[in-house]
Amino acid sequence: MYYPKSQITPNLYTNGGEYKIFKTNKIYVGYYYSLSNGNSFVGKSPTNEKTKQLLVPIKSQTPLPTSPILPKIIKSNLLLSKENYFNKVNERYIPKPSSTNPTPKDYSKGVFSRFFCKKNNENLYFEIDKKTFVDLRNKSSLVAYELYTPIFINWSVVGNVEQVFFLNKTEVLNVEQSQNLFGFSSYFKNNFSQYYLES
Repeated sequence: MYYPKSQITPNLYTNGGEYKIFKTNKIYVGYYYSLSNGNSFVGKSPTNEKTKQLLVPIKSQTPLPTSPILPKIIKSNLLLSKENYFNKVNERYIPKPSSTNPTPKDYSKGVFSRFFCKKNNENLYFEIDKKTFVDLRNKSSLVAYELYTPIFINWSVVGNVEQVFFLNKTEVLNVEQSQNLFGFSSYFKNNFSQYYLES
């Protein structure tokens, strides 16, 4: 799949302890690159798509502090009354479903960005607009960001229909696995050639 340079962070390096190779579960040491959707892969940059190996973060096993003394910032948050908390939440907006359609420019590139979110307390996914995605990702005070997880994917729209279907399905499955988004792929109802335009 093609990614614009603006969506790639190349020449990153890990000494181990951060990532493991998804297929082999082995801790990875060496160069890697990251995409704007949060996925990371072996190598300095995306040169050979056929040998691309997905990296997944190693979850931290750091135990929580056992000290009974809470930092001042946590104490002040705990002392916030329920009424004030809910008023603060109600002042912010809740993400609403909104689909993004590809533009002629997107069709000329062959790929466009799609934005989704998951409601954290249930297995509910829906598409959102870019502004909502940015607010969620940046934990903006305008949105109830702690209730939703933002998701970004690159969606192919041009080429051979079977190839487009495969690329989009692979992208969705990679995001689902790397971000532990159980059931995300089922949201698409196997329609991985949506917005496809025959080239």
